[in-house]
Amino acid sequence: MLLVVEAEALKGWQWERLCAPIGVNNAWEPLRLEQATPFSFHIKSSSPKRYPDLNKEHLRVLVVVANPPMGNPYQLAHFDEKGSVAAIKRALGGIPHTILANEGEREGPPTLDMLMAHLTANRYTLVHIVAHGSYSERSGETYLYLLDGTGKEVKPVKTTELVQRWRTLPAAHSPQFAFLCTCESADPRAETALGGLGQRLVREVGTPAVVAMTQKVTIDTAQALTSPFYERLVAHGQVDLALVQACNTVFNEDDVLVPALYSRLEDGQLIKMGDEMAVAVASTRGERQSSSERKPVAEPEPEEEVEIVVPDEVDTRELFGEMARVFLDNDELKELCFSLGVNFADLGTENRRAAIRELIMRMQYDDRLPDLYYEAKSMKPNMKY
Repeated sequence: MLLVVEAEALKGWQWERLCAPIGVNNAWEPLRLEQATPFSFHIKSSSPKRYPDLNKEHLRVLVVVANPPMGNPYQLAHFDEKGSVAAIKRALGGIPHTILANEGEREGPPTLDMLMAHLTANRYTLVHIVAHGSYSERSGETYLYLLDGTGKEVKPVKTTELVQRWRTLPAAHSPQFAFLCTCESADPRAETALGGLGQRLVREVGTPAVVAMTQKVTIDTAQALTSPFYERLVAHGQVDLALVQACNTVFNEDDVLVPALYSRLEDGQLIKMGDEMAVAVASTRGERQSSSERKPVAEPEPEEEVEIVVPDEVDTRELFGEMARVFLDNDELKELCFSLGVNFADLGTENRRAAIRELIMRMQYDDRLPDLYYEAKSMKPNMKY
């Protein structure tokens, strides 16, 4: 179920609490908790960013845990940072991840500059943030409480500043999903002013999907959601279904309706899955076909494994000629760049042939021509060279 709220007078309502007579004896129950019709707020984005398909092998998470020091001037509650980090690691399982925190094994402190530095230098497809947050009726801003450059003092970050910096990232370095375990990061009241962080990441940055909190949420509820959410997301790729399934584990908590999904996806499919899994998910979502409409799923024929032999010396002239022949548009080139960890926008041109030439030159300069050959041949087995 996609909910689009366009009337300005209605944007401040708590639509995540919408109910319908779907319970026993037509009892009114929250639609947000109905697994047959996963619920999300559909937001139109002004961003021109186009993202490549997200597959399981592309998953990489940047985790930010900002624990305020005790006695801070904002009276933010200190929490168990080590316990939070450990819980997130368990939830992510084998998904590669980087931790920004103040304690334990980490790559740096949870500051805005460090967050943006990692997003700029690396390809993270998901971001998971655990921090305090708040909405100010006076300013109309939503705030995220990270730490300052020393990593010892609280640093309030305005959503406007975060969005301005995040949106400068090219699509290849822009996460395709964000999980904001931060209070009021999607407060509906903000939509009558400057907008909430969760909503603005979709609307202005172009992030395909964001889970954020519409009100205050307890650490216990947020942590309890994390593990089942990522487990289900990796299993079937449907972000809206994964959220409602995770909420089922905290069904009796007072803040079970606080997490909400904001998305520009029309079908909820964040991670691309195989056809058989898509059929299984459709069944879970309540998408039924009559027996006359249902078509049998053919057994997939085993694919013949093709060994790719990389030449000892890659001839750039021949490679350019074949790549220009088989890579027919920029979307295919962007996918190739994504697999190589290269930002397509950094090639400096939208001309297809010029972009291929620039990519080959960069790979040659970095002594990575064998990598380019292998990835190109993997995508386009019909390359004759």
